[in-house]
Amino acid sequence: MWLVPRGAKNAKGKEPIAPALSDTLRIWYTGRGDHRDEEAALMLVRHARKNGQWIACDCQGELATPMLSPALLTGADTYYLRRLTARSRPEHGIKCPFFWEQAFTTITSQKRPARNQPEGYFSVLRPPALSLAQHPEEKPEPRDAASHGAPRLAKLLWRLLELSGRTIIEANEQDKRDISSEFAAVRQLAERLEVAPGIPLSRILFTHPRDWESRRIFAVLRELAKSWPKGHEPQAYLLVFARKVHEHSIETTDGTIDLATRLRHPGTRGKPISGPDLTLVAIGEDPDARGYGALRAWGQPVHNGHRFIPVDHDFDRVIVEALITARHVLARQDIGLTATKPMFDYITPDGPVRPPWLISLQRGNNSIPVVFETSSADYEEPRRARALGFIGAVLEIDRSTLPNLSSDLAEIARSIPSA
Repeated sequence: MWLVPRGAKNAKGKEPIAPALSDTLRIWYTGRGDHRDEEAALMLVRHARKNGQWIACDCQGELATPMLSPALLTGADTYYLRRLTARSRPEHGIKCPFFWEQAFTTITSQKRPARNQPEGYFSVLRPPALSLAQHPEEKPEPRDAASHGAPRLAKLLWRLLELSGRTIIEANEQDKRDISSEFAAVRQLAERLEVAPGIPLSRILFTHPRDWESRRIFAVLRELAKSWPKGHEPQAYLLVFARKVHEHSIETTDGTIDLATRLRHPGTRGKPISGPDLTLVAIGEDPDARGYGALRAWGQPVHNGHRFIPVDHDFDRVIVEALITARHVLARQDIGLTATKPMFDYITPDGPVRPPWLISLQRGNNSIPVVFETSSADYEEPRRARALGFIGAVLEIDRSTLPNLSSDLAEIARSIPSA
């Protein structure tokens, strides 16, 4: 499948869509798949709509390409694909999922609050001469600037963790999570995200320090750069688990990775957060080094090496352990608990807000959302309290109330109809 300019009659001037992402789009269109398929597909559809593009289907080959137009379903506040079926246009093959109208029941029944997330390609570097006026939907950081708030690299890492399901503790989690399964989930998702047209993230995402030490990253990037799509900056990414991070180095179990660039790291109200961290390094052409080097680096504190759940402060790690315990306690009472660490704002009638934790309690086929609010003077704001209330029932927690978490959640779950 391809992205083509709006109004195109065939795939001329096409931008190829990675095969794995094309498959995800088909799965989402037919109402199958999970939330990760849905979010990956919606990112592609939003990107196409904002850039004035259609999606060309490959079911009839390159010359006779049926077209799909991204559209906004206002009633459900989400996007969908509209089939372009004028007589002059090619029709989809009868075995093609796009031959039929899109299944809207799944989209509307599983609606979740809209969130502010980075859109477009998984890309943090832009060609220096590229005018921002040509791409108003994205405003990347200048190469040597420190942006206010979280940089795009951090947001891309958060999106990667969210879509790969690493920010969730599932109610029916069966497989034991460890560092191998965490990286495997991220790599699997990387097959469905693109860095540039036709280049899946999986081709330039490296997850072992040896790839840096042996300079394999630079060799692969140098080779890919020869055929890199015009208008896009060649780049690669190193994602490693770090016991500790410093301003210019990353401590891993295999040794230390020294960085020429400054590694940025979050803080909570000026207080440091201890490791471990999941670090993402963006690698591209460095004019000063006359070659490729690390141009961006972000260290994201996570729970531990077995769960890449991002944490805002050390207390979050205590919350994770309490949630895992509560999940087992509630399961014996036939109550399901799914916990999510939101990484982006939810849009509510009272404005954007990011809950510290979002919990779903399930009994039978019914569920109720619960928002954890950690006690802090910074959060004592009426607007924030109202906004959180639109998302779910608010439960304030601190170190003194955490031992009673299972019983508090069980009490809330009793209000859920059992049928």
